[in-house]
Amino acid sequence: MIDFIKNTKVLLFAGGALAATLGGVVLKSEKTRQACVTVMAKGMKIKEDAAVHFEKIREDAEDLCSELAEEDNCKCSCSE
Repeated sequence: MIDFIKNTKVLLFAGGALAATLGGVVLKSEKTRQACVTVMAKGMKIKEDAAVHFEKIREDAEDLCSELAEEDNCKCSCSE
């Protein structure tokens, strides 16, 4: 019987079954669901804020490039 318990494959199978059972219980919990919804909402907000910020940076860079092109009458790498 002790040899059976020391078998690595049996221990891995038992551990996987236990993890699947506990994972199912935890994932069905209302607190877990609420935590996941909160994390996803915050992640989406961060993504949206980053997109707005990068759009402002892009617009500022284009404005700066246009101003330099007008001042120096030279060709700029940003084509419109």
